[in-house]
Amino acid sequence: MQVISKETRDKDTEMQVISKETRDKDTEMQVISKETRDKDTEMQVISKETRDKDTEMQVISKETRDKDTEMQVISKETRDKDTEMQAISKEIRDNDTEMQVISKETRDKDTDIT
Repeated sequence: MQVISKETRDKDTEMQVISKETRDKDTEMQVISKETRDKDTEMQVISKETRDKDTEMQVISKETRDKDTEMQVISKETRDKDTEMQAISKEIRDNDTEMQVISKETRDKDTDIT
C-alpha cells in the first residue's frame, strides 16, 4: 500500500491537497484527489478512484466555484461489463440559478436499463 499526500498553503490562503493510494495488482485501488482554493474563494475538487479489472469502478468528480457562486459538479461512475453501471451526472448553476442534471445508468444486455 502506497499513500502519497501533499498539502500546500500560501499567503493567499490557497490550499492544494493531492492524495494517492495504491494497492497491489489483485486489489489495486488508486485514489487521486485535488482541492484548490484561491483569493476568490474558488474551490475545485477533482477525485478519481480506480479498481482492478474484475470489479473496475471509476469515479470522477469535479466541483468548481467562482465569484458568482457558480457551481459545476461532474461525476462519472463505471462498473465492469457483467454488471455494467454507468452513472453520469452534471450540475451547473450560474447567476440565473440555472441547474442542469444529466444522469445515465446502464445495466448488462439481458436487463438493460437506461
